[in-house]
Amino acid sequence: MDDLVNHYYGVLKPEVDRVLLPMQDHIFASQPAIEKQALEIYKRDPKAARAFLTNYTSSLMLSAEKAYWDLADQLLFALNNNRPDCGGYLYERYQEQLKAKK
Repeated sequence: MDDLVNHYYGVLKPEVDRVLLPMQDHIFASQPAIEKQALEIYKRDPKAARAFLTNYTSSLMLSAEKAYWDLADQLLFALNNNRPDCGGYLYERYQEQLKAKK
């Protein structure tokens, strides 16, 4: 996935951002409530707070991994033998990127 996106970064960045930015926004928006809840748990039981944060972090990682593989599947399906620089998927966006570099 990284090689694919890096090769066509300017063209595919909006596709990556479509998945990445909402996920980041959700994580950052949830952070104060998670920290508050973890602190409340910590005051009662530090081990339980550690387990809470571990489970929370694990759930974020699983969600991010699923989003990564779903995006990878979408991009590989769309780009397989259909490269942007050869008139395929996102060709118009690719051409705009080339014009912007001039």
